[in-house]
Amino acid sequence: PPSLHQFSAPCRFVAMVGSIELQGRQELGRQSSCEDEKASLLVTAEAAALLEQLSVEEKVALLSGNGMWNAGGVPRLNIPPLRLTDGPNGARGMSLHGDNGAALAPCHSALAASFNEELIMEVGDLLGQECAARGAHVLLAPTLNMHRSPITGRHFECFSEDPYLTSRAAVAYVRGVQKHAAACAKHFVGNDQEADRGHSNSVISERVLHEVYLQPFEAAVREAGVQSIMPGYNRLNGEYCAENPKLLEGVLRGAWGFSGFVVSDWWANRSTMEALRAGLNLEMPGIEPRYYGGHLLQRVRAGEVPQELLDKLCKPLLATVLRYPRGDSGGSSSSSSSPPPSVDVQRDTVLRKAAEESLVLLKNDGSVLPLQTASAEKSEGLKRIAVIGPNAASTTLQGGGSSRVHPNTCPSILEVLRSVLEPAGVEIRHEPGCPPGERPTKNPELEGLKRMGGCDSSGQPSGSVEAKVLDGLLGIASYVSNTESFRK
Repeated sequence: PPSLHQFSAPCRFVAMVGSIELQGRQELGRQSSCEDEKASLLVTAEAAALLEQLSVEEKVALLSGNGMWNAGGVPRLNIPPLRLTDGPNGARGMSLHGDNGAALAPCHSALAASFNEELIMEVGDLLGQECAARGAHVLLAPTLNMHRSPITGRHFECFSEDPYLTSRAAVAYVRGVQKHAAACAKHFVGNDQEADRGHSNSVISERVLHEVYLQPFEAAVREAGVQSIMPGYNRLNGEYCAENPKLLEGVLRGAWGFSGFVVSDWWANRSTMEALRAGLNLEMPGIEPRYYGGHLLQRVRAGEVPQELLDKLCKPLLATVLRYPRGDSGGSSSSSSSPPPSVDVQRDTVLRKAAEESLVLLKNDGSVLPLQTASAEKSEGLKRIAVIGPNAASTTLQGGGSSRVHPNTCPSILEVLRSVLEPAGVEIRHEPGCPPGERPTKNPELEGLKRMGGCDSSGQPSGSVEAKVLDGLLGIASYVSNTESFRK
């Protein structure tokens, strides 16, 4: 990693303070990492033993999605499919609609603003538990791309514009999640725009690539042992990330010693042999158009794929399923049973603390905060309060797209202030100040994301009916795709 003198003065200060605060915890981390390494060796040995029992067809199936959120599985040996779920702010479940009552954590930008690695690890721990409760082995998070352009649409999913801060947050988040499920660091690398993201080319010099863009991923691999990496849709210096051997084999596995698996973003793989040779373990989803599945099986039967390469790519996928055993169903419905009250309270406590610490109080002249209302002991107190801004009444609780979950209904900022202050005799005056407005677009993909990825002021997903219909259609498409009808 680059030395501290390469950052600006504020960043150097943050880095120094963070380094001092974490020394004690890093010593404990080294002790626990030895135990983790022993457990990992046992799982790897078991995976190798299972691999010897698999047919060529079963090995190819391990590398290929067989649905929107599942991959592989060997019923003959009681090996369940690998199950994955979005996303960075919570575990939605294996559907676009998502399970009701999912935990909604503060977005990555808010977590990074807390500058509290121990707290970020607690949030990761909670989301890892949520992932396991939904029967998934992999949580598709964290997002480790950088805030490099002010108009990028998914900044809320990313921690910050600073590689050091992003690295510290990434390590804490991954360590928390992987107590219960595999974390998947994404989008590797330079995936910094939404417009034409499937074909854009990020041209980045070697020095900037390593000192800025790669640094958070390197920390996640070397310090936290992240078990999965997702390449971006984009090209890096002319070559698609999912089929970039220099990136996946040279840097990720060669230089950093990554031993987990690489999974494509959904429909981001564009080749069979190029991606295979570059080190792409898993293509998702199992819905056309795809390039593994039957296409890969043909190449294997034709003798174009060395058995050693096939085994090398299968092994970490098997190890992940073994490391995080799940129940048989692994399904995801639109409604899930409520957690026990004690778990619910613990969850709310962690999320509330994370939200509180993401806020920064710059000035508090005259001890205005916390707000003081009149009481039996104090006759004088707050009489009126002005609440300005459209989002007070229509509060934005979460971003859309892959991050969206289906949480419990949440009140708006204005509703909470009224419920607390009006009984104490405080008058609440709300002025929107400006209309919220919507950015018009003629792009059908963005319009679809707005409908499928938005939510209302209580945090409930919009387009809920459409999501359920699309889940059904994707299920049909998955079934047809796995008959290889499209391939033929």
